[in-house]
Amino acid sequence: MCCHLWKASFVPLIFALALAVTASATIAVAQTDYPTKPPQLIVGWAAGGSSDLTARKVAELIKNPLGKPMVVVNRPGAAGVVAANEVIKATPDGYTVLLVKIGQAVLQIVRGTATYKTDDLEPVAALSASPILLAVRGDSKFKSLKDIVEASKAQPGVFRFGHSAVGGAPHLAMELLASKAGIKVKHVPFQGSSEGIAALLGGHIDAQLLDPPGEGLEFLKTKEFRPICVFEEKRIEALPDIPTAKELGYDSVVRVWTGLAVPKGTPPAVKDKLASAAENVAKDPAFVKFLTDASDVPMYLNPGDFKALWLREQAAFKPILESLGLVEKK
Repeated sequence: MCCHLWKASFVPLIFALALAVTASATIAVAQTDYPTKPPQLIVGWAAGGSSDLTARKVAELIKNPLGKPMVVVNRPGAAGVVAANEVIKATPDGYTVLLVKIGQAVLQIVRGTATYKTDDLEPVAALSASPILLAVRGDSKFKSLKDIVEASKAQPGVFRFGHSAVGGAPHLAMELLASKAGIKVKHVPFQGSSEGIAALLGGHIDAQLLDPPGEGLEFLKTKEFRPICVFEEKRIEALPDIPTAKELGYDSVVRVWTGLAVPKGTPPAVKDKLASAAENVAKDPAFVKFLTDASDVPMYLNPGDFKALWLREQAAFKPILESLGLVEKK
């Protein structure tokens, strides 16, 4: 009797173990064969914009190193949070990848406007960055950053600058510069860079933050805009005559970086394949030329260094966002 009971309970256990081993083997094979179909690259901004164009270039160039191209899917909304949520909720199998930007991985999380945590996303690689350019009208009384600082010390808030996202990287770049210079400036938010450019051309604001600088390139060429500085560590190749805020005495380095991320729990083997392919794209001469033509800059970081950047910038921007009253209280 006892023997029969033992057999009755043992057989299902053996069967369950066999299924588990088979499932593990199937997953391992799937990871080894990854990808067997084109992964989706989810973009949090509309088609035709700079983020979308970068995504499509990545999707095209990643075909050779990865073995499959990527399919770009636009999911605009909530400054990239809609797209991030879609990726986080997806099956973590490497077939849903996020084109991740500073807003999604740093600023929205610090502000409390994201509905997810940092660890819900796993970084794959940083690929590029858009420098931020401060420009005034060609006939502006502000000829240099020195003029802006002196005028703002004499009349706090007299200098009005436009940007396209409250609490976004361009907004914070100017606020960081202002704090370093000990001045107060007035920000004027717009729905997009085109509105800000129109406002500057019309004389309704004193300056506009361009991200990337290429958005105002035609006006720089015709001298309708005068460049003041870029918020970079060093001058950018596309615009070598424009000084950095740092070299002018104000250590305000802020850039709008772009990379790839996947949902938490993505198998290491799959993530490694994506990371290797992304590194190839970042160093591809065709990608570097694409970035230079758009006045962007290459910025490759491996998964570990990319995650360190997220955490470092979250800590750096938190006090600035808090001082501006842009962190939601729980």
